[in-house]
Amino acid sequence: MRTLAGAKSALSRLAPPPDASPDQRRAFHEYAGGVYRRVAETDQDHHYEAMAYAYVEREIYAPRASSAAAVQVPDPTDL
Repeated sequence: MRTLAGAKSALSRLAPPPDASPDQRRAFHEYAGGVYRRVAETDQDHHYEAMAYAYVEREIYAPRASSAAAVQVPDPTDL
């Protein structure tokens, strides 16, 4: 994966299912953060965007994946 678009596409296919364990979700977000960080070095046109994705995956999503609250995503039809 050398471009941000390629990374987003590949990671969307690798994302764990909704019933994945917290450890699986956390591992995925940590991995995704690393992918985006490497992409930031190769896709210079999207460097800052990829760095932002890397930060969000590792610093926000990965820690939250461990909590039970991360599993509770409201159904848009219930709103």
